[in-house]
Amino acid sequence: MQFARTGIDGIDLLEDVMTKQDYWRNLTVETPTGPHIKLLEEQVANLKNKTKNLLTGSIASQTIGDHIRTTLAIVAPKLDYRFDLVSIYFPINAEGHYPIEIKNDLANKKSKCQNEKAFKNKLREILSSPQTNSSLQKLLDASQRTYRT
Repeated sequence: MQFARTGIDGIDLLEDVMTKQDYWRNLTVETPTGPHIKLLEEQVANLKNKTKNLLTGSIASQTIGDHIRTTLAIVAPKLDYRFDLVSIYFPINAEGHYPIEIKNDLANKKSKCQNEKAFKNKLREILSSPQTNSSLQKLLDASQRTYRT
């Protein structure tokens, strides 16, 4: 059971009469999905659909120095296999969503994108490249020959 009361500095606090007291001010939590992450999520959904879930993608972020690295990894669940395909780097203290750096992890090549249009073009180039297609096809073929429940 919770009730609200006003703290010393006039801030509303929530208290749980039975067990806990919450002294934190109200905090706003937003889903951290900038335009580049939303686009990666769309591409993961497209991959799952095209491959009937034999291949999927995993998106993860980590801090590296003063940058955030967001990686799109390709996952073949039946093979228990994954590889990084695309990495995106941007400063932690960035004012906006761009510029960002995108890396084709298969080819080990980085490019700088000044805006969303440049990012979309570079991502399209990486995802539709012959090298990416060949890697995905090999995983699909191996996944179709593998039995796993």
